[in-house]
Amino acid sequence: SRIASRPANQKLRWTLHQYIHRPRVVSHRAVVLPMAKGAALRQAVVALHSRQSLANVKAGGELTPDTGEVKEIKEYVVVQRRMWKEQEEPWMVWGTIEESDWPSTSPE
Repeated sequence: SRIASRPANQKLRWTLHQYIHRPRVVSHRAVVLPMAKGAALRQAVVALHSRQSLANVKAGGELTPDTGEVKEIKEYVVVQRRMWKEQEEPWMVWGTIEESDWPSTSPE
């Protein structure tokens, strides 16, 4: 993953400056898993449109120059919740995905 590939001593400061649009759920699916009784999985995709910044932080805590520029970002965050033995686990961030359109997903 992108996080695991970063150097262990690298520190970043992420800031959400403003939501341009309210977050919205664009997909919400659930499936019962046949492997065990009471096993299931729920996933939701949340569309986010915001202004945010990401800056590198030096060892002393100060920001690295030329980082931390505020950018307008559109992203799709996937969250999931598992159920095991009929006990729901907390929601967790699975990752992000790219927006797709119908022509790119249909067979040629």
